[in-house]
Amino acid sequence: MADTVLVVADLARDLIEAGRTLIRKLDSRSVRFDVAFWLMDPENGSWRLHLGASSVRETGSLALYEKVDTILTEMGFGVRFWIGMVTIEDLRSKLVQALISKLGSAESVDGTRLDYATVNGVRVPPCVLYRLSPEQPVGAGNASSPRRRPSSKATRHAAA
Repeated sequence: MADTVLVVADLARDLIEAGRTLIRKLDSRSVRFDVAFWLMDPENGSWRLHLGASSVRETGSLALYEKVDTILTEMGFGVRFWIGMVTIEDLRSKLVQALISKLGSAESVDGTRLDYATVNGVRVPPCVLYRLSPEQPVGAGNASSPRRRPSSKATRHAAA
């Protein structure tokens, strides 16, 4: 019988800080996202920055993608961090709703990392959180070592 080993590909520190910088720049230009977090695709180990806003439901995401792309281009990361690594969504997905319900009222989640957690019955792949509500600040955080959320907030599963 074959054993299953879960491997978590770490998100590079410079990308954690670049995401944080992008969100602060968007905030300063009044392009505010309610939810922002990196999420790993367990199929291939790649990471995507998820940005969520309630306005996506009414106005769509195209204009927001253009604004994010403009700032990413200004930041000068090239292919290291580009618009193809960004997902803009509304706030209705099961994953987003589970995270908001469990951690959205926290004072801050900036820098918190969850690895294969189950939150309100929803399986959460590895993620690094910036904010889960518009009131949560995205500040300096701790880019060198994301905080791992204790199991009291989410049921953690084995990760190797």
